[in-house]
Amino acid sequence: NPKEMFGKIMSIPDHLIIEYFELLTDMSPKEIEEYKIKMEEGENPMKYKLRLAKEIVTRYHSKEEADKEEEDFIKVFSKKEIPEEVETFFVDSDELNLIDFLKEKNIISSKSEGRRIFEQGGIYVNNERFSDSSFKIKIDKEVIIKVGKRKFIKVIKND
Repeated sequence: NPKEMFGKIMSIPDHLIIEYFELLTDMSPKEIEEYKIKMEEGENPMKYKLRLAKEIVTRYHSKEEADKEEEDFIKVFSKKEIPEEVETFFVDSDELNLIDFLKEKNIISSKSEGRRIFEQGGIYVNNERFSDSSFKIKIDKEVIIKVGKRKFIKVIKND
């Protein structure tokens, strides 16, 4: 999917950016050489990775999806905001076991993965690092949960 593709490209090592441009885009060798020189002169490689990710997502999906993924990526990683579209779940109870819930909804692949992410400090509830080792979470009206670097979900309590 476009989101995963964009994210994977953004996570490539900086030293591979030029090679990816050469192999995976239709850009001219002259333009790619200019990018190489600018990065060697100290320009931030992030700018070029964003360009690369947009080029590739546009090629395999669409320009609209590439633009949307770029916007979401910048929101989440540069501005530390929440992406536009967040998967939403409705619940009846006002308390959940967070790890069980994330596994049940396939946000994590296993409870042990969830515990590992928790132990590494990678679970946030309403922008605060989740630290309750009983994994109990209170649901008032709406809760935003961030798991790892890129997964966001919204949990809304039914009235």
